[in-house]
Amino acid sequence: MRYSLCNHWEFTEQWSDAFCRGEPVDCRPVRLPHTCRELPLHYADPSDYEMVCGYRRALTVPDAPRVFLRFDGAAHQAEIYLNGQLAGQHQGGYTGFTIEITDLVHRGTENLLAVRLDTREDPSLPPFGFVIDYLTYGGLYREVWLEATAESRLTDLFVYTPALHDAVVQWTAELTPAAVAVRIRLETTEGTLLAEQTAPAAETGKMQLSVPEAQPWDTEHPVLHHAVAELLNAAGQPIDRKQVTFGFRTAEFRADGFYLNGKKTFLRGLNRHQSYPYIGYAAPESLQREDAHILQEELHCTAVRTSHYPQSQYFLDECDRRGLLVFTELPGWQHIGDAAWKDAACAMLQEIILQNRNHPSIILWGVHINESVDDDAFYNRTNKIAHQLDPSRATSGVRYHRRAAGNAGALFLHAHSVEQQTSQARRSGLFAISNKCFRLLCDRCRGVHPVFVATFWIRMSAPRNCTGLKYFPKKEKSLCAQSCMAGSASADRGSLGVYSVFNPAAGWGQASGRQSGASRLPHG
Repeated sequence: MRYSLCNHWEFTEQWSDAFCRGEPVDCRPVRLPHTCRELPLHYADPSDYEMVCGYRRALTVPDAPRVFLRFDGAAHQAEIYLNGQLAGQHQGGYTGFTIEITDLVHRGTENLLAVRLDTREDPSLPPFGFVIDYLTYGGLYREVWLEATAESRLTDLFVYTPALHDAVVQWTAELTPAAVAVRIRLETTEGTLLAEQTAPAAETGKMQLSVPEAQPWDTEHPVLHHAVAELLNAAGQPIDRKQVTFGFRTAEFRADGFYLNGKKTFLRGLNRHQSYPYIGYAAPESLQREDAHILQEELHCTAVRTSHYPQSQYFLDECDRRGLLVFTELPGWQHIGDAAWKDAACAMLQEIILQNRNHPSIILWGVHINESVDDDAFYNRTNKIAHQLDPSRATSGVRYHRRAAGNAGALFLHAHSVEQQTSQARRSGLFAISNKCFRLLCDRCRGVHPVFVATFWIRMSAPRNCTGLKYFPKKEKSLCAQSCMAGSASADRGSLGVYSVFNPAAGWGQASGRQSGASRLPHG
């Protein structure tokens, strides 16, 4: 069973031992999602939300053999206390974590749950260590849950589809002698059984099921399915149950473009940051789903890059439901730290993949640090992690190809004429562009047919009569005009946009067959 813990919290901007003990201190009632400091609309000073703050609430637990706390996001370093005792800790604000509290809770009475949250930048932890071009905010900005289970429990369930009508199901479990079998069922979202298989109980296992009648998931008809795993006792009764949502689909990057279910698919998308006016990262489910709606229905996107970190499960769920394709990636911006920093990044990557790999909308793992100088040993390591945890998806990343003196690898190219911008676009594939030059630039790029156009810091005000759009596929031209010039999914950011062009013949950000400073084709 799962119970929401979003209400009845107290918050203080000054953590103290007294707060942890439940003593009266200066605090105020809040509910989750919560930002540690609301900021005015056109104001941004990171020092205002950098603090060591605290959250606490009373907690009663059900009569269950094992009890866990699940935090979907705590920015950026959390220590969890139960009745004054340290229950666990977590580093990194962009992934969730689970802590078992079975041996610390008092049954039949109230417990005190307290969270010490350090929202300050820490150079030993991604994405920190250098300048970042986005605000990182702080707080318990996603939901918290109480989970009650049996002694035997399923800890993970992963489904991928190597072929359109085949599903490979992997599970991990913590077992006692009471669990004798694992039953896997594939169902429609309405509950119609499509396939079922049972195997002896094991801590790890894998089975393949064929579903000839399964409807595929794609951008036009995003049909979802459920996979249900059950631990069974000797009498065949369920001890524990876990359900995930997935889609029957294949995703492949080839030299001539991207193929979804064996069909070449045009990618037209925007970069999305998860921040909102006033509340920073602390957006509720409704806003997360609304952003996916805006991207698809108003901006006519087929893809989105969750730059530059994993984002809300609600947003990804909505992308699944709508057929909006997703490129998600490691937290970071232009900086790779020392060995400890890399270890933390690899730990984050493992969490990212384990928590998100059932989403059919995700087609690409970003295993690079955004716009960083190459680090082959580090990226070989991140690629290995990604392919071990998920053999079904390609990996890639936005990269900086050459070092520049006095420059950390920034790809913002500031040209003042269309001639300069065109030249820079053909050399690098990533360019900052003024509104007045956008029409002519599109017109000059007839030899670089764009398949993916990514933008951020945008709310473009350019006119929509761009003659260069005639070089887009006929069906797409008006939609691209709206997407590229209308704006972002969240809030106004300014008048400049940053664009990345994918050319199927040359790869990410390439033109005239030359390697660019933006990114390469996916690694696998």
